[in-house]
Amino acid sequence: MIGKILPHRESFGGITQYALYGRHGDNPERVAWIAMRNLEGVDPAVAHRVMEATSKLSRRVQKPRGHMIVSWAHQDRVSPEEMVAIMDQAMADLGLEGHQAMYVAHNDTEHQHVHAIINRVHPDTGRVAKDGFERLKLRRSLMALEQSYGLEQTPYRSRGEHNLQLFSEIELAKREQRQTLCRMPKQQCDTLRASLKHTFTRSNGWRDLESYLRTKGYQLQAAGPGVRLVKGSLYAKLSDVLPPKLKAKELIQRWGKFSDYIQVKQQREQEWQIERARRLKTQSEIIYDPLPAPIPKPQPRACRPQEPQRSKVTYVQKPPSSEHQEPDREERQKPKRRRRQRQRQL
Repeated sequence: MIGKILPHRESFGGITQYALYGRHGDNPERVAWIAMRNLEGVDPAVAHRVMEATSKLSRRVQKPRGHMIVSWAHQDRVSPEEMVAIMDQAMADLGLEGHQAMYVAHNDTEHQHVHAIINRVHPDTGRVAKDGFERLKLRRSLMALEQSYGLEQTPYRSRGEHNLQLFSEIELAKREQRQTLCRMPKQQCDTLRASLKHTFTRSNGWRDLESYLRTKGYQLQAAGPGVRLVKGSLYAKLSDVLPPKLKAKELIQRWGKFSDYIQVKQQREQEWQIERARRLKTQSEIIYDPLPAPIPKPQPRACRPQEPQRSKVTYVQKPPSSEHQEPDREERQKPKRRRRQRQRQL
C-alpha cells in the first residue's frame, strides 16, 4: 500500500466536489462506495458544510482540512469492509481517532484506492490534531497493516520522502510548464555544500554565483519564492547547499530577491534583442552605389589601314674622342712652374 497526504490548500467543499463528482463535476459514476465517520445520518453532498461548521470550534486553526489517499497494489483485491478497517486503523495511528471523516472509494483506476476527507478539529473537544511527521507515521502504519492483512509488500523506497515530496514538484512543474525534476540525494548535497563553502562569501551577487555554478554544470532557477540549483534531472534547494552559518534570508538581504534579478536580466536581454534587430534593419536599408561598368575597348574599323610596324632603334655608345682626353701630369704642372718663375724674378 502507498499512502499520500496532500497539502491543506483546498476547502472542504473543493475536496468533496472532487471526490464525489470528479475534477470537472461530470464523473459521479467512479464512486464505488462511501463511508462516514462521526457524520452518521449526514448526506455526503452536504457533509463538507458540517465539517466546516465544526472547524469553527477552534479559533486558532488556519488549515483544518485534511486529505489522505491510500492505494493498494494491482494484485491485491480487498473488500470494502477491509478497506474501511484499514482506513480506521491508519486514522488512529495518525491521532485522528474520533474526528469527522468521509471515505470515498473510486473505481476509475486499475488499483483500488480510497480518498479520506478529514476534519482536523475534534467535534467534542474543539482541539486540533497535530500534523507533525504525519507522512512518516502513515508509512509505518501501512507497513504494519500489510503484514497483518497479508497484502503485497510495497518496497520501502516507494514510500520514502522523495516520492512524498514529488507531488508538490509535479504541481509546480505543471504550473511552470516544464519537465518534472527529482530531488538531489543528501550525500550529493553535502558534497556540493563542501565545494561551495567559500563561494557565497566571495561572490558579489547572483550574477557572480550564477557564472561560477555554470562552470560546474549547475543552473540557478526560481521555484516559487525560493531558488534551486538544477543539474540535468536533479535539483537541490538553495538552503540545502548553504554553509551552516549562512541563511537564505541573509543572502536575500545582501543580494536582493532572485526573482528581481531574473526580471532585470530578462529585461536587458529583450533590450539587446530590440537593439540588434534595429541594427540589422538599418544595415539592410543602406543603398550601396554599384561599381561603374567597365569602358568597352574601341573596335578597329574594317576600312582603317593598319600601321606598319616600326623597327626598333638601337643606340651604340661611341668611344670618347682624343680631344676630350684628360691631360697628362706634365701638362698640369706647367702653370705652376710659370708662377714660380715669376715670383723668383720679382
